[in-house]
Amino acid sequence: MADVDNFKKIDNQYGHEAGDVVLICMSNITEEICKRHKVQLHGHCEEADRGRRRTSWN
Repeated sequence: MADVDNFKKIDNQYGHEAGDVVLICMSNITEEICKRHKVQLHGHCEEADRGRRRTSWN
């Protein structure tokens, strides 16, 4: 989960479609950073595995 500062303002000022674009871009950037640093993230409440470093990226 991430907290996007002032996201409500972006969403209200530019519309929901623009807000969706911002979220998608942030997701893509986060994914690229995680791949670069070999960080594995899981969904579905797997907090124990979040941030665990891996030796290779699958």
